[in-house]
Amino acid sequence: MAVSGGATTAYVCQVQGYELTAQPTTRLRTECATVDHALIELAKGERCVVAGSDMAALRMRLQMAAGVQ
Repeated sequence: MAVSGGATTAYVCQVQGYELTAQPTTRLRTECATVDHALIELAKGERCVVAGSDMAALRMRLQMAAGVQ
């Protein structure tokens, strides 16, 4: 899918051990989780899609909350 219209660079995220894995993808911005919602899903061991523009904030919040790298 080309990045245009409502599409954005995004990442499928999951925490394994104490490490965040992020697989690049392209999704509609409306399909991406907010940072707050992503933290809840990741804490349950689930995968979630996060917009590329939110990745820095997600990494910072994970590191502060649980020491996730």
